[in-house]
Amino acid sequence: MNEQQYAQALSHQLDMIAGFKRSLADQQAHGTDLGVRQYKHLIGKLFEELDELITMAPERSKHEVIVHQE
Repeated sequence: MNEQQYAQALSHQLDMIAGFKRSLADQQAHGTDLGVRQYKHLIGKLFEELDELITMAPERSKHEVIVHQE
């Protein structure tokens, strides 16, 4: 995976996070709820995908991610 592909994949993940936040806000505004278990499942899947993405990152980007996590 080159840096451009990594950036595109990371951008996609960030879009998913933003969409998830909008969905939660919409559900709260309309009084609906998917349930805590489903939220936990969706968040868990999102972080699994992010973890895989970090693993595939170009070496320079991996270093930047590690530095930002510390």
